Amino acid sequence: MSDGFGAPTGSAVDTASAARVLELGRGLAAAWAGRLLADGGADVLKIEPPGGDALRAAGPFVGAPHPDRSGLFIAANANKRATTVDMGASDGRERLLALLDWAEIVIVDHAPNEARALGLDAATLRETHPDLVVLSLTPFGVAGPRAHWQATELTIAHAGGWANLCPNAHIDPDLPPLKVFGEQSAYLSATCGALVALATWRAARVSGIGDFIDLSAQAYIASVLEASVPLLGYKEFISRRYQPRGLIPWGIFRARDGLVFIACIEQDQWERLVDFMGRPDWATLEVFADLAGRRDNQDLLHTFLAEFIAEWEVDALYHAAQAQRICLAPVLDYAGLAADPHLHARAFFTEHNDAGVRVPLLANPILTNAGRAPIYRTAPRLGLDGAPAGSTPPRARPPASSSPGLQPALPLQGLRVIDLSWAWAGPFCATMLAHLGADVVRVESALRPDLYRRMAIYPDDVPPSLNTSGMFNQW
Repeated sequence: MSDGFGAPTGSAVDTASAARVLELGRGLAAAWAGRLLADGGADVLKIEPPGGDALRAAGPFVGAPHPDRSGLFIAANANKRATTVDMGASDGRERLLALLDWAEIVIVDHAPNEARALGLDAATLRETHPDLVVLSLTPFGVAGPRAHWQATELTIAHAGGWANLCPNAHIDPDLPPLKVFGEQSAYLSATCGALVALATWRAARVSGIGDFIDLSAQAYIASVLEASVPLLGYKEFISRRYQPRGLIPWGIFRARDGLVFIACIEQDQWERLVDFMGRPDWATLEVFADLAGRRDNQDLLHTFLAEFIAEWEVDALYHAAQAQRICLAPVLDYAGLAADPHLHARAFFTEHNDAGVRVPLLANPILTNAGRAPIYRTAPRLGLDGAPAGSTPPRARPPASSSPGLQPALPLQGLRVIDLSWAWAGPFCATMLAHLGADVVRVESALRPDLYRRMAIYPDDVPPSLNTSGMFNQW
Protein backbone atom coordinates (compact mmCIF):
# COMPACT_ATOMS: atom_id res chain seq x y z
CA MET A 1 0.00 0.00 0.00
CA SER A 2 1.28 3.50 -0.75
CA ASP A 3 0.12 6.88 0.42
CA GLY A 4 -0.52 10.06 -1.54
CA PHE A 5 3.15 10.97 -1.58
CA GLY A 6 4.28 7.91 -3.48
CA ALA A 7 6.15 6.44 -0.51
CA PRO A 8 5.27 3.05 0.95
CA THR A 9 3.42 3.16 4.25
CA GLY A 10 4.60 1.09 7.17
CA SER A 11 8.27 1.28 6.10
CA ALA A 12 11.09 3.77 5.82
CA VAL A 13 10.37 6.52 3.34
CA ASP A 14 11.50 5.98 -0.24
CA THR A 15 13.13 9.34 -0.89
CA ALA A 16 13.49 8.61 -4.60
CA SER A 17 9.73 8.67 -5.13
CA ALA A 18 8.53 10.88 -2.27
CA ALA A 19 7.64 14.55 -2.55
CA ARG A 20 10.65 16.76 -1.84
CA VAL A 21 9.88 19.43 0.75
CA LEU A 22 12.19 22.27 1.75
CA GLU A 23 11.21 23.76 5.11
CA LEU A 24 12.48 27.32 5.57
CA GLY A 25 10.32 28.43 8.48
CA ARG A 26 11.31 29.63 11.93
CA GLY A 27 8.07 29.10 13.85
CA LEU A 28 5.89 26.22 15.01
CA ALA A 29 3.36 26.47 12.16
CA ALA A 30 5.98 25.88 9.46
CA ALA A 31 7.58 23.09 11.50
CA TRP A 32 4.25 21.34 12.06
CA ALA A 33 3.25 21.58 8.39
CA GLY A 34 6.59 19.98 7.53
CA ARG A 35 6.09 17.30 10.17
CA LEU A 36 2.66 16.36 8.73
CA LEU A 37 4.07 16.10 5.21
CA ALA A 38 6.99 14.03 6.52
CA ASP A 39 4.58 11.76 8.39
CA GLY A 40 2.82 11.13 5.08
CA GLY A 41 6.07 10.03 3.46
CA ALA A 42 7.48 13.26 2.02
CA ASP A 43 11.24 13.78 2.11
CA VAL A 44 11.40 16.92 4.26
CA LEU A 45 14.67 18.81 4.53
CA LYS A 46 14.65 21.45 7.26
CA ILE A 47 16.92 24.48 6.84
CA GLU A 48 18.35 25.75 10.12
CA PRO A 49 20.37 28.93 10.64
CA PRO A 50 23.79 28.78 12.30
CA GLY A 51 23.15 28.06 15.97
CA GLY A 52 20.00 26.08 15.24
CA ASP A 53 16.27 26.53 14.83
CA ALA A 54 14.51 28.81 17.35
CA LEU A 55 12.36 25.92 18.56
CA ARG A 56 15.49 24.22 19.91
CA ALA A 57 15.54 26.87 22.64
CA ALA A 58 11.92 26.26 23.60
CA GLY A 59 11.05 23.93 26.42
CA PRO A 60 10.18 21.68 27.98
CA PHE A 61 13.59 20.03 27.95
CA VAL A 62 14.69 16.50 28.69
CA GLY A 63 17.05 17.28 31.54
CA ALA A 64 19.10 20.46 31.27
CA PRO A 65 18.35 22.89 28.41
CA HIS A 66 20.12 21.75 25.26
CA PRO A 67 19.43 22.23 21.52
CA ASP A 68 18.88 18.49 21.06
CA ARG A 69 16.71 18.07 24.17
CA SER A 70 13.75 20.35 23.48
CA GLY A 71 10.59 18.29 23.63
CA LEU A 72 8.78 20.80 21.41
CA PHE A 73 11.48 20.70 18.73
CA ILE A 74 11.59 16.91 18.81
CA ALA A 75 7.81 16.60 18.54
CA ALA A 76 7.58 19.07 15.64
CA ASN A 77 10.52 17.72 13.67
CA ALA A 78 10.39 13.95 13.75
CA ASN A 79 10.70 12.23 10.36
CA LYS A 80 12.75 15.11 8.91
CA ARG A 81 16.32 15.70 7.81
CA ALA A 82 18.07 19.00 8.48
CA THR A 83 20.97 21.05 7.23
CA THR A 84 22.48 24.37 8.28
CA VAL A 85 22.50 27.27 5.83
CA ASP A 86 23.57 30.85 6.55
CA MET A 87 21.27 32.68 4.18
CA GLY A 88 22.91 35.98 5.09
CA ALA A 89 26.14 34.88 3.38
CA SER A 90 26.75 34.65 -0.37
CA ASP A 91 27.58 30.93 -0.28
CA GLY A 92 24.45 30.38 1.80
CA ARG A 93 22.30 32.06 -0.83
CA GLU A 94 23.89 29.89 -3.53
CA ARG A 95 23.13 26.84 -1.42
CA LEU A 96 19.52 28.02 -1.06
CA LEU A 97 19.15 28.32 -4.84
CA ALA A 98 20.44 24.77 -5.28
CA LEU A 99 17.98 23.48 -2.72
CA LEU A 100 15.12 25.34 -4.42
CA ASP A 101 16.03 23.44 -7.59
CA TRP A 102 15.87 20.20 -5.58
CA ALA A 103 12.54 20.90 -3.87
CA GLU A 104 8.99 20.41 -5.11
CA ILE A 105 7.28 22.04 -2.09
CA VAL A 106 8.74 24.93 -0.09
CA ILE A 107 7.39 25.99 3.32
CA VAL A 108 8.16 29.56 4.43
CA ASP A 109 6.93 31.80 7.23
CA HIS A 110 8.95 34.95 6.50
CA ALA A 111 7.41 38.40 6.57
CA PRO A 112 6.99 39.92 3.08
CA ASN A 113 10.08 42.12 3.25
CA GLU A 114 12.26 39.26 4.54
CA ALA A 115 10.94 36.90 1.88
CA ARG A 116 11.62 39.47 -0.83
CA ALA A 117 15.21 39.95 0.35
CA LEU A 118 15.81 36.18 0.13
CA GLY A 119 14.07 35.78 -3.22
CA LEU A 120 11.27 33.77 -1.58
CA ASP A 121 8.42 36.11 -2.50
CA ALA A 122 5.70 35.08 -4.92
CA ALA A 123 6.84 37.27 -7.82
CA THR A 124 10.45 36.09 -7.72
CA LEU A 125 9.65 32.41 -7.33
CA ARG A 126 7.02 32.56 -10.07
CA GLU A 127 9.77 33.79 -12.41
CA THR A 128 12.64 31.56 -11.24
CA HIS A 129 10.79 28.37 -10.24
CA PRO A 130 7.35 28.41 -11.93
CA ASP A 131 6.69 24.72 -11.17
CA LEU A 132 7.38 25.06 -7.43
CA VAL A 133 4.60 24.80 -4.83
CA VAL A 134 5.21 27.38 -2.10
CA LEU A 135 3.31 27.34 1.19
CA SER A 136 3.56 30.67 3.01
CA LEU A 137 2.34 30.59 6.65
CA THR A 138 2.19 34.07 8.17
CA PRO A 139 0.00 35.81 10.78
CA PHE A 140 -1.86 38.09 8.34
CA GLY A 141 -0.82 36.92 4.87
CA VAL A 142 1.73 38.50 2.53
CA ALA A 143 -0.60 41.14 1.08
CA GLY A 144 -2.91 43.71 2.63
CA PRO A 145 -2.56 46.50 5.21
CA ARG A 146 -1.48 44.17 8.04
CA ALA A 147 0.92 41.97 6.09
CA HIS A 148 3.94 43.51 7.85
CA TRP A 149 2.43 43.48 11.34
CA GLN A 150 4.04 41.41 14.09
CA ALA A 151 2.08 38.71 15.91
CA THR A 152 2.34 35.92 18.43
CA GLU A 153 -0.03 33.04 19.11
CA LEU A 154 -1.88 35.31 21.55
CA THR A 155 -2.27 38.00 18.88
CA ILE A 156 -3.68 35.55 16.34
CA ALA A 157 -6.14 34.02 18.83
CA HIS A 158 -7.59 37.48 19.42
CA ALA A 159 -7.33 38.82 15.86
CA GLY A 160 -9.00 35.68 14.51
CA GLY A 161 -11.91 36.04 16.95
CA TRP A 162 -11.25 32.85 18.89
CA ALA A 163 -10.48 34.48 22.24
CA ASN A 164 -13.74 36.43 21.97
CA LEU A 165 -15.56 33.11 22.36
CA CYS A 166 -13.55 31.69 25.27
CA PRO A 167 -14.31 30.40 27.81
CA ASN A 168 -18.02 30.42 26.77
CA ALA A 169 -18.78 28.88 30.13
CA HIS A 170 -19.43 31.98 32.27
CA ILE A 171 -22.05 34.68 31.83
CA ASP A 172 -20.07 37.42 33.62
CA PRO A 173 -18.84 39.94 31.00
CA ASP A 174 -16.24 41.25 33.44
CA LEU A 175 -14.31 37.99 33.31
CA PRO A 176 -11.41 38.18 30.84
CA PRO A 177 -11.21 36.36 27.51
CA LEU A 178 -9.06 33.25 27.52
CA LYS A 179 -6.63 31.76 25.03
CA VAL A 180 -6.63 27.98 24.76
CA PHE A 181 -3.44 26.31 25.95
CA GLY A 182 -0.43 26.15 23.66
CA GLU A 183 -0.09 27.31 20.06
CA GLN A 184 -3.32 25.91 18.68
CA SER A 185 -3.63 28.61 15.99
CA ALA A 186 -0.27 27.50 14.64
CA TYR A 187 -1.25 23.83 14.63
CA LEU A 188 -4.60 24.52 12.94
CA SER A 189 -3.26 26.78 10.19
CA ALA A 190 -0.33 24.40 9.61
CA THR A 191 -2.68 21.44 9.21
CA CYS A 192 -4.73 23.33 6.64
CA GLY A 193 -1.56 24.50 4.90
CA ALA A 194 -0.16 20.98 4.65
CA LEU A 195 -3.42 19.74 3.11
CA VAL A 196 -3.51 22.53 0.53
CA ALA A 197 0.19 22.13 -0.31
CA LEU A 198 -0.25 18.41 -0.83
CA ALA A 199 -3.27 18.89 -3.09
CA THR A 200 -1.46 21.58 -5.07
CA TRP A 201 1.66 19.41 -5.44
CA ARG A 202 -0.53 16.57 -6.70
CA ALA A 203 -1.69 18.77 -9.56
CA ALA A 204 1.64 20.52 -10.19
CA ARG A 205 3.59 17.32 -10.77
CA VAL A 206 1.24 16.61 -13.70
CA SER A 207 0.71 20.11 -15.11
CA GLY A 208 4.16 21.58 -14.49
CA ILE A 209 2.46 24.68 -13.06
CA GLY A 210 3.26 25.52 -9.46
CA ASP A 211 1.52 27.96 -7.15
CA PHE A 212 2.10 30.29 -4.21
CA ILE A 213 -0.23 29.53 -1.28
CA ASP A 214 -0.70 32.63 0.89
CA LEU A 215 -2.24 31.31 4.12
CA SER A 216 -3.10 33.87 6.80
CA ALA A 217 -3.39 32.39 10.30
CA GLN A 218 -5.86 35.13 11.25
CA ALA A 219 -8.10 34.29 8.28
CA TYR A 220 -7.94 30.56 8.93
CA ILE A 221 -8.85 30.90 12.62
CA ALA A 222 -11.76 33.18 11.68
CA SER A 223 -12.95 30.49 9.25
CA VAL A 224 -13.26 27.77 11.91
CA LEU A 225 -15.42 29.58 14.46
CA GLU A 226 -18.34 27.30 13.54
CA ALA A 227 -21.60 29.03 14.56
CA SER A 228 -20.22 32.55 14.84
CA VAL A 229 -19.99 33.18 11.10
CA PRO A 230 -23.56 32.16 10.19
CA LEU A 231 -24.93 33.86 13.30
CA LEU A 232 -23.46 37.14 12.12
CA GLY A 233 -24.46 36.72 8.48
CA TYR A 234 -27.96 35.33 9.00
CA LYS A 235 -29.00 36.94 12.29
CA GLU A 236 -26.65 39.95 12.61
CA PHE A 237 -25.82 38.46 15.99
CA ILE A 238 -22.32 38.88 17.44
CA SER A 239 -21.19 35.89 19.50
CA ARG A 240 -19.62 36.66 22.87
CA ARG A 241 -17.75 34.55 25.40
CA TYR A 242 -20.24 35.35 28.20
CA GLN A 243 -23.46 34.35 26.43
CA PRO A 244 -25.28 31.32 27.83
CA ARG A 245 -25.34 28.27 25.59
CA GLY A 246 -28.46 27.48 23.60
CA LEU A 247 -27.98 23.69 23.48
CA ILE A 248 -28.58 22.16 26.90
CA PRO A 249 -27.47 20.12 28.81
CA TRP A 250 -23.88 20.90 27.89
CA GLY A 251 -20.99 21.32 30.30
CA ILE A 252 -18.38 19.95 32.66
CA PHE A 253 -19.54 18.46 35.96
CA ARG A 254 -17.78 17.07 39.00
CA ALA A 255 -18.11 13.40 39.86
CA ARG A 256 -16.74 11.80 43.04
CA ASP A 257 -13.19 11.37 41.74
CA GLY A 258 -12.90 13.76 38.80
CA LEU A 259 -14.63 15.69 36.04
CA VAL A 260 -16.89 14.59 33.21
CA PHE A 261 -18.20 16.39 30.15
CA ILE A 262 -21.73 15.82 28.88
CA ALA A 263 -23.59 17.09 25.81
CA CYS A 264 -27.16 15.86 25.20
CA ILE A 265 -28.52 18.43 22.78
CA GLU A 266 -30.87 16.34 20.62
CA GLN A 267 -34.33 15.46 21.95
CA ASP A 268 -33.67 11.72 21.73
CA GLN A 269 -30.38 12.19 23.57
CA TRP A 270 -32.19 14.04 26.36
CA GLU A 271 -34.82 11.33 26.62
CA ARG A 272 -32.16 8.62 26.88
CA LEU A 273 -30.45 10.65 29.62
CA VAL A 274 -33.73 10.94 31.54
CA ASP A 275 -34.22 7.17 31.30
CA PHE A 276 -30.61 6.58 32.36
CA MET A 277 -31.15 8.74 35.47
CA GLY A 278 -34.21 6.66 36.39
CA ARG A 279 -36.73 9.33 35.31
CA PRO A 280 -36.45 11.53 38.41
CA ASP A 281 -39.38 13.85 39.06
CA TRP A 282 -37.40 16.97 38.21
CA ALA A 283 -36.44 15.64 34.75
CA THR A 284 -40.09 15.21 33.80
CA LEU A 285 -41.04 18.81 34.62
CA GLU A 286 -42.75 20.57 31.73
CA VAL A 287 -40.08 23.28 31.65
CA PHE A 288 -37.55 20.65 30.54
CA ALA A 289 -39.79 19.00 27.94
CA ASP A 290 -38.19 20.62 24.89
CA LEU A 291 -34.95 22.30 23.84
CA ALA A 292 -36.29 25.83 24.33
CA GLY A 293 -37.40 25.05 27.88
CA ARG A 294 -34.07 23.45 28.77
CA ARG A 295 -32.25 26.46 27.32
CA ASP A 296 -34.36 28.98 29.28
CA ASN A 297 -34.01 27.03 32.52
CA GLN A 298 -30.49 25.75 32.16
CA ASP A 299 -29.23 26.90 35.57
CA LEU A 300 -31.91 24.84 37.28
CA LEU A 301 -31.38 21.84 35.00
CA HIS A 302 -27.62 21.87 35.51
CA THR A 303 -28.06 22.11 39.27
CA PHE A 304 -30.16 18.93 39.28
CA LEU A 305 -27.82 17.19 36.84
CA ALA A 306 -24.78 18.09 38.94
CA GLU A 307 -26.38 16.43 41.97
CA PHE A 308 -26.93 13.23 39.96
CA ILE A 309 -23.39 13.15 38.56
CA ALA A 310 -21.81 13.88 41.96
CA GLU A 311 -22.94 10.44 43.19
CA TRP A 312 -20.90 8.58 40.55
CA GLU A 313 -17.26 7.72 40.08
CA VAL A 314 -15.98 8.89 36.71
CA ASP A 315 -15.11 5.56 35.11
CA ALA A 316 -18.34 3.85 36.17
CA LEU A 317 -20.46 6.76 34.92
CA TYR A 318 -18.54 6.95 31.65
CA HIS A 319 -19.09 3.32 30.72
CA ALA A 320 -22.68 3.14 31.99
CA ALA A 321 -23.69 6.28 30.07
CA GLN A 322 -21.93 5.23 26.87
CA ALA A 323 -23.74 1.88 27.04
CA GLN A 324 -26.97 3.90 26.72
CA ARG A 325 -25.55 5.98 23.81
CA ILE A 326 -25.21 9.11 25.96
CA CYS A 327 -22.49 11.58 24.94
CA LEU A 328 -20.47 11.66 28.16
CA ALA A 329 -16.74 11.29 28.68
CA PRO A 330 -14.13 11.93 31.37
CA VAL A 331 -12.14 15.17 31.29
CA LEU A 332 -8.68 13.63 31.04
CA ASP A 333 -5.51 15.28 32.28
CA TYR A 334 -2.16 14.34 30.74
CA ALA A 335 -1.68 11.41 33.09
CA GLY A 336 -5.12 10.17 32.13
CA LEU A 337 -4.31 10.46 28.43
CA ALA A 338 -1.06 8.55 28.92
CA ALA A 339 -2.93 5.72 30.62
CA ASP A 340 -5.99 5.68 28.34
CA PRO A 341 -6.56 2.10 27.08
CA HIS A 342 -8.30 3.23 23.89
CA LEU A 343 -5.33 5.36 22.80
CA HIS A 344 -2.94 2.53 23.62
CA ALA A 345 -5.04 0.06 21.62
CA ARG A 346 -4.70 2.40 18.63
CA ALA A 347 -0.90 2.72 19.15
CA PHE A 348 -1.32 6.44 19.63
CA PHE A 349 1.93 6.85 21.56
CA THR A 350 5.52 6.12 20.58
CA GLU A 351 8.96 7.15 21.77
CA HIS A 352 11.82 9.25 20.45
CA ASN A 353 15.08 7.57 21.44
CA ASP A 354 18.23 9.08 20.02
CA ALA A 355 21.66 9.53 21.59
CA GLY A 356 20.25 8.75 25.01
CA VAL A 357 17.43 11.30 24.73
CA ARG A 358 14.16 9.48 25.35
CA VAL A 359 10.94 11.42 24.84
CA PRO A 360 7.37 10.06 24.65
CA LEU A 361 5.75 11.24 21.43
CA LEU A 362 2.37 11.22 19.80
CA ALA A 363 2.66 8.66 17.03
CA ASN A 364 2.36 9.37 13.34
CA PRO A 365 -1.32 10.41 12.94
CA ILE A 366 -1.79 8.42 9.73
CA LEU A 367 -3.51 5.07 10.29
CA THR A 368 -4.13 2.95 7.18
CA ASN A 369 -5.13 -0.61 6.32
CA ALA A 370 -1.44 -1.48 6.61
CA GLY A 371 -1.29 -0.13 10.15
CA ARG A 372 -0.03 3.08 11.66
CA ALA A 373 2.64 4.81 9.61
CA PRO A 374 5.88 4.89 11.59
CA ILE A 375 8.14 7.51 13.05
CA TYR A 376 10.92 6.37 10.74
CA ARG A 377 13.45 9.09 11.56
CA THR A 378 14.22 10.80 14.87
CA ALA A 379 14.28 14.59 14.98
CA PRO A 380 17.57 15.88 13.54
CA ARG A 381 20.40 16.68 15.91
CA LEU A 382 22.04 20.08 15.56
CA GLY A 383 25.07 20.06 13.28
CA LEU A 384 24.48 16.65 11.72
CA ASP A 385 23.98 17.48 8.06
CA GLY A 386 21.16 15.48 6.53
CA ALA A 387 21.17 17.22 3.15
CA PRO A 388 21.50 15.15 -0.03
CA ALA A 389 25.08 13.92 -0.40
CA GLY A 390 27.30 15.46 -3.05
CA SER A 391 25.82 17.87 -5.55
CA THR A 392 22.14 18.45 -4.94
CA PRO A 393 20.13 16.52 -7.55
CA PRO A 394 17.45 18.73 -9.12
CA ARG A 395 13.84 17.62 -9.03
CA ALA A 396 12.27 15.93 -11.99
CA ARG A 397 10.26 18.57 -13.83
CA PRO A 398 7.07 17.72 -15.70
CA PRO A 399 6.55 19.45 -19.04
CA ALA A 400 5.59 23.04 -18.35
CA SER A 401 2.50 24.59 -19.90
CA SER A 402 3.04 26.05 -23.35
CA SER A 403 1.09 29.13 -22.30
CA PRO A 404 3.26 31.35 -20.08
CA GLY A 405 1.34 32.96 -17.26
CA LEU A 406 -1.44 30.38 -17.40
CA GLN A 407 -3.09 30.08 -14.02
CA PRO A 408 -3.29 26.54 -12.64
CA ALA A 409 -6.66 24.85 -12.35
CA LEU A 410 -7.97 24.14 -8.88
CA PRO A 411 -5.74 21.34 -7.62
CA LEU A 412 -8.44 18.73 -6.94
CA GLN A 413 -10.40 19.43 -10.10
CA GLY A 414 -11.72 16.13 -11.48
CA LEU A 415 -11.62 14.35 -8.13
CA ARG A 416 -14.97 12.92 -7.03
CA VAL A 417 -15.85 12.84 -3.31
CA ILE A 418 -18.87 11.28 -1.60
CA ASP A 419 -19.62 13.02 1.71
CA LEU A 420 -21.56 10.72 4.08
CA SER A 421 -21.00 12.87 7.18
CA TRP A 422 -23.19 15.36 9.02
CA ALA A 423 -23.01 18.30 11.45
CA TRP A 424 -19.54 19.83 11.67
CA ALA A 425 -16.24 17.94 11.33
CA GLY A 426 -17.05 15.84 8.25
CA PRO A 427 -18.81 18.60 6.28
CA PHE A 428 -15.97 21.02 7.08
CA CYS A 429 -13.49 18.51 5.66
CA ALA A 430 -15.64 18.07 2.56
CA THR A 431 -15.95 21.85 2.21
CA MET A 432 -12.14 22.12 2.19
CA LEU A 433 -11.97 19.52 -0.58
CA ALA A 434 -14.66 21.37 -2.54
CA HIS A 435 -12.78 24.67 -2.18
CA LEU A 436 -9.78 22.87 -3.68
CA GLY A 437 -11.83 21.90 -6.72
CA ALA A 438 -13.18 18.44 -5.89
CA ASP A 439 -16.66 17.49 -7.07
CA VAL A 440 -18.31 16.75 -3.72
CA VAL A 441 -21.65 14.93 -3.60
CA ARG A 442 -23.33 14.98 -0.21
CA VAL A 443 -25.55 12.03 0.75
CA GLU A 444 -28.12 12.66 3.50
CA SER A 445 -30.68 10.65 5.42
CA ALA A 446 -34.24 11.03 4.17
CA LEU A 447 -35.55 10.17 7.65
CA ARG A 448 -33.28 12.14 9.96
CA PRO A 449 -32.26 15.56 8.63
CA ASP A 450 -28.81 16.86 9.48
CA LEU A 451 -28.60 18.48 12.92
CA TYR A 452 -27.29 21.66 11.28
CA ARG A 453 -30.35 21.86 9.01
CA ARG A 454 -32.47 21.97 12.16
CA MET A 455 -30.52 24.63 14.06
CA ALA A 456 -32.52 27.84 14.37
CA ILE A 457 -30.15 30.22 12.63
CA TYR A 458 -32.54 31.73 10.08
CA PRO A 459 -32.82 35.26 8.70
CA ASP A 460 -35.71 37.05 10.42
CA ASP A 461 -37.52 37.65 7.13
CA VAL A 462 -37.14 34.10 5.77
CA PRO A 463 -39.56 31.29 6.74
CA PRO A 464 -37.66 28.57 8.66
CA SER A 465 -37.07 25.38 6.70
CA LEU A 466 -34.48 22.65 6.28
CA ASN A 467 -32.89 24.75 3.53
CA THR A 468 -32.59 28.08 5.36
CA SER A 469 -30.39 27.31 8.37
CA GLY A 470 -27.16 29.30 8.28
CA MET A 471 -25.27 26.52 10.05
CA PHE A 472 -26.02 24.04 7.30
CA ASN A 473 -25.62 26.48 4.42
CA GLN A 474 -22.24 27.75 5.66
CA TRP A 475 -20.64 24.34 6.02
